[in-house]
This record gives sequence, C-alpha cells and structure tokens, in this order.
Amino acid sequence: MFASSIRFRLNFWFAFMQVVISVAASVYLLCLDNSNRMQDLDASLERRLTPLHFAARDSLALENNTPSSWQVPPNVNIDAVTSRRDFLQRALLGRGSELFSKQWVNEGVYFVIWSASKQILAASPNLPESIPLPVAQGENGPINLRTIGGNREAFQFTAAQDIVLVGQSMQAMEAEHQAYVMQIMGFVLCVFVIGLLASRKIIYNAITPLEAIAKSAAQMSLGNIQGRLKAPNPADEVGQLVNTLNSTFSRIDEAFAQQNRFVADAAHELRTPLAVMLSETQAVLNRPRSNQEYVVSLNRILDAIQKLRKLSESLLTLAQLDAEQYRQTPESFDLGLLIDECIGEICRLAETKNVTIHNRVEPITVLGDPDQLCQVFTNLLSNAIEYGTPNSEVHLWVSRSADSAKPALGIHVSNTGETISHEEQKHLFERFYRVDKSRSRAGSHAGLGLAICQRIVNEHNGIISVQSENGLTVFTVWLPEPLATGHSP
Repeated sequence: MFASSIRFRLNFWFAFMQVVISVAASVYLLCLDNSNRMQDLDASLERRLTPLHFAARDSLALENNTPSSWQVPPNVNIDAVTSRRDFLQRALLGRGSELFSKQWVNEGVYFVIWSASKQILAASPNLPESIPLPVAQGENGPINLRTIGGNREAFQFTAAQDIVLVGQSMQAMEAEHQAYVMQIMGFVLCVFVIGLLASRKIIYNAITPLEAIAKSAAQMSLGNIQGRLKAPNPADEVGQLVNTLNSTFSRIDEAFAQQNRFVADAAHELRTPLAVMLSETQAVLNRPRSNQEYVVSLNRILDAIQKLRKLSESLLTLAQLDAEQYRQTPESFDLGLLIDECIGEICRLAETKNVTIHNRVEPITVLGDPDQLCQVFTNLLSNAIEYGTPNSEVHLWVSRSADSAKPALGIHVSNTGETISHEEQKHLFERFYRVDKSRSRAGSHAGLGLAICQRIVNEHNGIISVQSENGLTVFTVWLPEPLATGHSP
C-alpha cells in the first residue's frame, strides 16, 4: 500500500537522490582532498631532495679534488674532513646543519644517500629499516616518487649514479585526512536530515491538495456531477489542474444534460408516429370499414412509417458522426452539377409550395465528398421551401470571402419567410431544436437536419452560418480554399 502511494514514492526517490548526490559529492571532495594533500607532500619532498642532491654532488667534487664545482656548508671545517662520508655526515647531520634538523624528525622526514656501489654514504637517524634500493633511471634522471610501507619517498640519481632519497611518514597526512572525512560525513548527515525534513514538508504541501481533490472527485463520481472542486491557490499548477477538471466536469455535465434532452426528444419524436400507427390500426380493427376508409388509414400509417424511417436514418447518421464512423470519400466534382442534382430531388416539394428556385452557382470544381455535401444542400433547400412563404423564390449563389480568417468559398441559400431571431439562431444547429415547434411537429422535420449539416460541413473543415433579417433568411456554407480548386474547364 505504501509503495503505491505517490507521497511514499516521492519521499523515497528524494531520499535516494539525496543519498546518491551526497555520496558522489563526498567521494569527490575526499578524493580532491587526498590528491591535494599528496601533491603538497610530494612538493615538500622534492624541495627537501634538492639540497641533498647538491650535497652529494659537492661531496663527490671534494673527493675528486675539484673545489671549483662545490660549495662548503658554513658548519663544515674543510680542513678537518677526512672523506666523502665524513663530509656528508658533517654537512647533513653535524652541529649547525641547515639541511637536516629536529623539525624533519618531528615531521617524520628521513633521508639516505647511496654511493654508486650501493654503500650508504649518509642517512638520518630515523631511517626505516630495509628500504629497497630504487631502480636506476639514468644519469641526472628526474625526481621519482613512490609509496612504500606507509611512507612517501622521492629519489633521484646523480650524474655519478649516486642515489639520493628523502621520505616522510604518511601517518600525519592520513590522520588529517581521516579528520576531514569525519567532518564531511557530519556535514553530509546534517544536510541529508535537513533536506529530508524539508522534502517531507514540501511533498506534504504538494500532495495534500491533490488528496483533497481526489476526495472531492470521488464524491462527485457518486452522482453529484454539479459540484465543483476548490483550488487552494488558483495560480499554481494544482490550481490549473483544478480549473481544467472543473471545465471537464462542466462539459461532462452539459453532455449528460444534452444526452438526456436528446433521449427525451427522440422518445417524444418516436412516440408521435407510433401513436398514429397504433390509433389507425385500432380504428381499422375496431369495425369493418369501406375500401376508401382502409386506404385513408393505410396512407396515414405509411406517412407515420416514413417519418419513423427518416428519423431513424437521421439518428443513425448523427451516431456515426459522433463515433467518427461517417467517413468521407473525397473526390473532385462540379459543384454546379451537384446543386442541380439536389434541386432535382426536391423539385416536387417546390411545386407543391409553388416555390421557384433560382440557381446561380457557376461550374466550380471542388474536392470533397459529393454525397455528404449533397445531403447538406438538399436539407437547406428543403428547409428553405418548407419554411418559406408560399409562392416565393429560393436563390442559390456563390461568393468569395476576402477575410483570411474565413474559408474562401461561400455557397448561399436564401428564402423569404418569418425572421429567425438572434436568440433562436444561437440554437438553430442544436439537435431537435425547431423554431416553429407546432409546424415542425405536424410536418416531417424532427430538428436533426441542421445538426447533421453542421457536422458534415465541419468534417470538410468548413463553416455553416445563418443570417435572418426583415423576412430574408440566408444559410451559407463556407468551404476552405483547398477545396476550391478553381473553375472547371
């Protein structure tokens, strides 16, 4: 249970990252400290090796009786020197020697000088036992460094293959390094504890609002979809999440309400033709009737069946559009010929209303689904005829939009009749919405045609709009520029 908690995982990963970073930083600092201490020790040994090298050189000059190449130390009486070994003992270890002092002994520094024959010419009293001889590096070789038995040593070969070595115990350096290690560990531990406490506080402040949101959302999921979440700070990320969730809940609430209205309207629309069919069937079966009465009843039942069929087809089309199963089959076609076909399908309706249709759509080649667009224009023409004034005219024409924010090609369908108010225009493309409910219920329209038209036009990346003023109503289908490919030849 704890492993699945975001709070636990955040605390765990924060602590883990703190440990990794602390260990990495500690290792780096300790390695850097050890390297710096070793460099300082090596530099100190090299400085102390240089005068010993000169002393070995001077002792050889004395032995070869070449006084011009050496200098006599102040504490050495040259007349009392009997040999090279005696010179080195006086120069390095005698009273008043500036090369080797008690400070060297206190610091654990020792030295030794071997002759070319591997005999010890001079050595400090604290020289460790069994020091291995360095390997020859050639005449006047560079200063070499090595670590043996807890001691750090620097050695160099002279031109005469004498070996000069100076070393120092590393115990003091290691003790200082261990003290530094303890300081680093204490500091890292303090930082880790403070960071862990701070992270727990930060994570608590970050997770607590999310837990409150989860509880509120759980209560809303039980049926209280109208409720809304409260954000402690609307400006931070949690507040933005709450605003997004509230917007989502609002859309879900509206979708549920729309679905309920849709189901209620669909049930009501289905009930009317079913009631007609039931009443006519009961009337026919109630008593024997004449053939003419049977024909009248059957025609009424047929009209109800036609209305049911049209309503079911519209509902199926909307369901396919909602499920994105109403796929387009785009192809190039002549828009003018398509409009002519649509007019041919509703010409009988126009004749019954004595409405004249004026088609001024010029031949234009467009790219789209001709069947779907034909359904759009047929529906618009049917509405223009049925809801227009009898003995009136319906006009169709094409225009080009100069507004870059609007699709380029506009196909307009206009009729004269009752003006549609601005408030009604806002709901005109909603499902089952009808401006004149009494006339619509008596006719064959269920209020789904314009909703289907809008979805089809949207699928073509277009816009459908309506304007109605002073008895003139104009529906316009705007198609984007890629669909309008120019005039057909």
